[in-house]
Amino acid sequence: MTKAPLIARLAIMPFLVVAHSNSVATDNVAEALTNCRTLGDEIERLECYDGIGKATATMNEQRAAEIVAVASEPESGSMTASSQSTEHQDDFGLPKKPDGPQSIRVTVESCGEASNRLFYFYLEDGQVWKYVGKDKLRIKSCEPGATIGEDRWGFSIQLDGDTRQLRVTRLR
Repeated sequence: MTKAPLIARLAIMPFLVVAHSNSVATDNVAEALTNCRTLGDEIERLECYDGIGKATATMNEQRAAEIVAVASEPESGSMTASSQSTEHQDDFGLPKKPDGPQSIRVTVESCGEASNRLFYFYLEDGQVWKYVGKDKLRIKSCEPGATIGEDRWGFSIQLDGDTRQLRVTRLR
């Protein structure tokens, strides 16, 4: 393999960079790499790979500048800090109050432990709730009246005449 003089190789380099930056510009880096692999001279091949790297870095810088330019443009209809309302700043960051009721009154038709050793509450309207608490539940009789409430951890049922709030989940 004959090596070209250094001046000849340096003179060819700008053309290689332009040729390979055009192929990189089309986002076909794999094709550009394949073209570089076909070069016989080691230095030309290295210069070809360097050209791909430089072209890719330039493209990435241009894309990043475009993204920054688009992101910094104000959207039409967006509010600036000076046009934002200062009303109701007192409750900012506090938990929002739910729109619906946090608890409802229900009528329990029956309750008890099933064959799978889980405790269920069957309501008059067809709903079925399963007890999901840690402790084994022992209830002598299910009072017909109960309250099902919701809090941040889920749902609980409190039977009339019982002070405990039992963690439940709705099955249907």
